[in-house]
Amino acid sequence: MEAGAANDGQAGISVSSQVHEFEICLLGYGIVDSDADGVPDGSDNCPLVANPDQRDCDHDGVGDACDLMCDFDNDQGVDYNDYAVIQAAIGHSSGQAAYHPCADLDADGTVTLVDYQMWLECYRDFVVDPLAPPPGPGPRGDANGDGVVDGQDIQGFVNAILDPGAAGSRVRAVCDFDANGQPDSADVPGFVAALLGG
Repeated sequence: MEAGAANDGQAGISVSSQVHEFEICLLGYGIVDSDADGVPDGSDNCPLVANPDQRDCDHDGVGDACDLMCDFDNDQGVDYNDYAVIQAAIGHSSGQAAYHPCADLDADGTVTLVDYQMWLECYRDFVVDPLAPPPGPGPRGDANGDGVVDGQDIQGFVNAILDPGAAGSRVRAVCDFDANGQPDSADVPGFVAALLGG
């Protein structure tokens, strides 16, 4: 029990406060809930950050409140691999095979462009660049993956615009110049500039 907290020797609830720490202790039984979320530390998947719902979308035993947000593969970075996860999950709802619960950042049961925008903000915070485009595995516009943006990428870029669902996550990433979550006609000026070396 913390100094200054009253204890009359009876079993009861004592709340003691320090600068940024709250402890609820069932006196006489030693049950501690350090984050005051109603889940005892021994059962809490994130004992120092309040998370009463105990959400753990990736089932790694660490609550989402303690996981690095938007790091879906738990590699301690927000990067292209995580981008590919959210790209594959966009438009899918709970119960569908392509639904990914971690990509559903607003936990509304469907991965939408709202979740994508939330992920993009996470990524930008992680790379400390408020204007960073989404990560890509190669140069922007390199639809065929040869490391160069040239005339051989035109057909792949057009195909990605016409049928983004059929394009792989890498192609969608390098063809999405305006970072809105999918290749579309708004990306044409960026692609033309990349083709011309600008």
